[in-house]
Amino acid sequence: CEMGKKKGGGRDDTGYSASKGEIPLRPEFQVLSNGLEMVAVKTDPVFLQIEKAVGMTWPVIFNRYSALAAACCAMPMAVVAVPMGILACTVGLPIFLPILIITTVITLLNTGILVACMAISPYGRRMMQPTIESVKSDEVLSRLFYEAGPRPSPIAVIQHSAPTDPVWQLFVCLLLDLIGAFSYLLPLLGEGFDLAWAPFQALMMGAMFDKTMPSAKWLGLAEEMLPFTDIIPSASLAWLRCNSHMVPLLTGKKAD
Repeated sequence: CEMGKKKGGGRDDTGYSASKGEIPLRPEFQVLSNGLEMVAVKTDPVFLQIEKAVGMTWPVIFNRYSALAAACCAMPMAVVAVPMGILACTVGLPIFLPILIITTVITLLNTGILVACMAISPYGRRMMQPTIESVKSDEVLSRLFYEAGPRPSPIAVIQHSAPTDPVWQLFVCLLLDLIGAFSYLLPLLGEGFDLAWAPFQALMMGAMFDKTMPSAKWLGLAEEMLPFTDIIPSASLAWLRCNSHMVPLLTGKKAD
C-alpha cells in the first residue's frame, strides 16, 4: 500500500513530486525532483530547528536600534573605503585583476550554495510554490518541464520568456551589456566568451525588439562577435531607440 502511494502521488510534505492526477514531469526533471525529495527528507528537521532558533533571536538581534548602530559604523568606513578602493583598482588594475577574478568566482560559488540551501529548505519551497504554479499554468514553460505536449525549442523558450514591459526590458538590456563587457576582464579568453554569448544576446534582443526594430538582433550579434567592440552597449541603445518616448530629456519631446 505504501509503495503504491509513493508511486502514484509522491510525497506531498516536501513539495517536489507531482500530486496524483497532475501532469508528470519529464524524465530528467523527475530524476532531479526525486533527488531533491531525498535530500529534503534528510535536511528538513535541521532547517526547521534553524528556523525556530532564528525566529526566537531575530527580534533581539535585528531591530531599529541595531540597524541604526550598524549604519553609524558603516557610513564612516564607506566614506573612506570607497574612494580608496576606486583609486586602488584604477591605479593597480593589472595587479588586482587576478584577485578580482578569483574573488568574483568565489562569491558566485558561495551565492550559488546559499541559494541552493535556501531552495531545498521548507521556507524556500514555500517561497517558490507560486512560481511553480505559474510555470504549470504557462503554455510554453509547462511543456518544457512537464509531459504536457511537444517540448518547445530553446529559441521558443527565449522568445516566450523575454519581457514585454519597457522597464524590465531596460533591466535585461543593461544586464546583457554588462555581461558582454565582462570579457574585458579576461584578455584573449574574453573574445572566445563573446563568440558563445553573441547568439544568446541576439536572440534576446530579437525577442524584445523585432516588432519595432528588426535590425537590433543583428547589431547585437555583430557587436559581440567583432573584436574590441564590447564597450558599445548595443542592447541599451536598442532600448533607447525603441522607447524614446520614455526618455523626454534625451529626445527633447514631452512625454505623452
